[in-house]
Amino acid sequence: MMSKKNWVLAAALMAATGTASANEFSSTITAASEYDFRGVSQSAKDPALQASLDFAADSGVYMGAWASNIDFGGAESVEIDGYIGWAYEAANGVALDIGVTRYFYPDDESDIDYNEFYAKVGYGNYGVEVWYSPDYGNSGYDTWYYAGTADFELAESWVLNLGLGYQTGQYFDNGWGAGPGSEDGSYWVYSFGVTKTWGNFDINLRYQGVDVPGQYRVEDDVFNNENRVIFSISTTLPWSK
Repeated sequence: MMSKKNWVLAAALMAATGTASANEFSSTITAASEYDFRGVSQSAKDPALQASLDFAADSGVYMGAWASNIDFGGAESVEIDGYIGWAYEAANGVALDIGVTRYFYPDDESDIDYNEFYAKVGYGNYGVEVWYSPDYGNSGYDTWYYAGTADFELAESWVLNLGLGYQTGQYFDNGWGAGPGSEDGSYWVYSFGVTKTWGNFDINLRYQGVDVPGQYRVEDDVFNNENRVIFSISTTLPWSK
């Protein structure tokens, strides 16, 4: 699934790997069984259609925008994210990526737009990343997200994907924004799945696990954070010849 962290990485890799000899535009379109963000459903477990428009420069600078349908149980129907960053790959194969994302919810009346900064390091099949928001969801609380990924080729066009993340910070320390005195709601997210490349399409099936404290488990569709299976298919334009 082309999640928030993955579409930023996709744009960064175009700049970092040097596969292009000139500045490039691209667009990634994804259809998914739902829009999941760090173990929490953003589409009330309904299917999601997502698209990005990205620009990558020879210098390693990249920028773009991404959009998806959402369902927070109110008037919200779309999320639009803008991002800008810089990526670099050293001669020893270590890749660096730093940037900032702005999350927009144009039809939300409560003004929950916010910024998040990130830094990533990758080498070979492995990657680690840190995300920090000084004002998560315009709540007045900060958040930190730490994650690691590993990808292994199983056979031609088949890749095993592994991920582990930890979501914490003041927002979750204070009961998911409920306020001081609430139980700590920090939680782990883990996933394992496979990606099959079929022509110009990437097909992904993964199991998403969420180790959230019991009082913060959401079984309703809106903001559901139960363990589940997620399917997606994506393609990036322009297609290579």
